[in-house]
Amino acid sequence: SNFLLQFRYNFGYNRTLALKERIDEKPLFIAERAFFACSSMERAFLPPYVSINEFAFANCFNLQNVSFESVKRFQCSYENCTKSYIGEYAFFRCISLSSIEIPVTVREIKQYAFGECKRLERVVLHAESNLNVIDKTAFSSCKKLVEISFNGTIDRFLQIEQVGIGEPLQQQFKIVCTDGVV
Repeated sequence: SNFLLQFRYNFGYNRTLALKERIDEKPLFIAERAFFACSSMERAFLPPYVSINEFAFANCFNLQNVSFESVKRFQCSYENCTKSYIGEYAFFRCISLSSIEIPVTVREIKQYAFGECKRLERVVLHAESNLNVIDKTAFSSCKKLVEISFNGTIDRFLQIEQVGIGEPLQQQFKIVCTDGVV
């Protein structure tokens, strides 16, 4: 498997992280705490077939933008390509992050993945995605987040299993779907 074992002191003073898909096009796994508390990082450009482990970007206080490469650009034939996830506390306390568009390859968003991202205002989820499970605490204490955009129907949104302790997402935020509000 392809694990990225990068630590903040190796990242140095770069402001932009740009990861490309490996030559063999296997999915990428960003290791636990790989960029934990990397204060210089402002932007991260990631491939679509990536799993982000626990605390990978947590406490990156200056991280403003996380973008994922378009999935259409890559053809991945490995089974793990459709099993990407965003791990527990992966972007926890990324207080400068204002929006995130979850790539269609993500199957699960785990607990507190974006917890305490105090400036997070915009979250986009895709109906055609592999998203099957989302933890109810994934966006906990995101004080500016009031709605989540889901470019699919209400029925499709309700098919996503919500796990963990707490209120369902539709009781925490307004979920705007193509055919109405949940």
